[in-house]
Amino acid sequence: MVHTLYTLRYATIYYGAVPGGISFNQNEPPQYTDIAYMAFSVGMTYQVSDTDITTREMRSAVLRHSLLAFLFGTGILATTINLVVSLAA
Repeated sequence: MVHTLYTLRYATIYYGAVPGGISFNQNEPPQYTDIAYMAFSVGMTYQVSDTDITTREMRSAVLRHSLLAFLFGTGILATTINLVVSLAA
């Protein structure tokens, strides 16, 4: 859900008053799936893989997304470890 919401946020920034913020390194205009790919890449790996961030506003959104995804991932991992240890005891 977090990655989907950030896909919408990235699209809002990309198509906003000052268009851009992401260079997809392609000649044709990006599709929604290109923006979703970028959002899920950031959310799962905490990095931008094969696109370039070109504006401060987009960079800030990517930073917030990666930190939030990291916190959620850490929380889920800690909860799972706690559950396994509790069941094993």
